Amino acid sequence: MKTEYSYEPSYTGTTPNTSPSYSREKQEEIRQELIRTEKRKRMIKRIAVISVLAIVVLSFATYLFMTKVYLPRSRRKADFRKLVSQDVKVGDIVIFGEYEWDNTWYVNDIQGSKIQLLNIGGVNIGYSDGFDYNAPRAIEYWLSNDYYEVAFDEKDKDLIIGEWNKRITYDNSTAQSYVIGIVKKTVYPSLWIDVESYSK
Repeated sequence: MKTEYSYEPSYTGTTPNTSPSYSREKQEEIRQELIRTEKRKRMIKRIAVISVLAIVVLSFATYLFMTKVYLPRSRRKADFRKLVSQDVKVGDIVIFGEYEWDNTWYVNDIQGSKIQLLNIGGVNIGYSDGFDYNAPRAIEYWLSNDYYEVAFDEKDKDLIIGEWNKRITYDNSTAQSYVIGIVKKTVYPSLWIDVESYSK
């Protein structure tokens, strides 16, 4: 005989509520703690980003200091010692002078305690320097005075020899003129130093 199927639940009670019930004060405390936790996470992320940026900037600054200041100064001091001890030969490249202009020099000639240096990078001059940049005498005067005063410290000046207006010369045939805004000329200074009387 066919009977209708009827579903009768085996459990007729109610499902107990297992989620905790908190007072409003406790709920507000939990909410504030979640907000503080989120703020801490954001702060940690910011600190991490700032730290990485600071490390990058510091590394770059250290690199610039080492390559532009420390190493050139160290090289300059070492080359100065080589010059005064005459531990150089023709063809050597040395650093001599301060950094307002290129201070890389080629050892061109050695005669006893006297050493001739030729500037490799050249010095740029132009109308703004207040004289005819094409006049050799004016250029030599500028090299032996303005350039001499700024490009060399007192120890360097003690080594440089020659009359006051001929301390630094240049080969006019190597000068190069060019135009960038105003007409300028690049000259390649030449000087002699005498290390015999240098007092350490």
